[in-house]
Amino acid sequence: MEPLILEALLERWDAVQVAVEKGESWTTVADWLRKYLERKYPEHSQSKKLPLAETIRTRLPRLYQGELGKRAVL
Repeated sequence: MEPLILEALLERWDAVQVAVEKGESWTTVADWLRKYLERKYPEHSQSKKLPLAETIRTRLPRLYQGELGKRAVL
């Protein structure tokens, strides 16, 4: 599931950055990313091929911090 979460994070990076700066909760951001994935992959939205918002929420902070670290080095 992490590759899909990372894909959504990277594709929506600017929006996630703004949300983090505004102090939005990871739950809110995870909901956005889940909806983004549902729109991008409608054929999988009702199957177990897309991560649930809760799964995204639990993994998102670590993935975000990892990507933030990579971007800081650039």
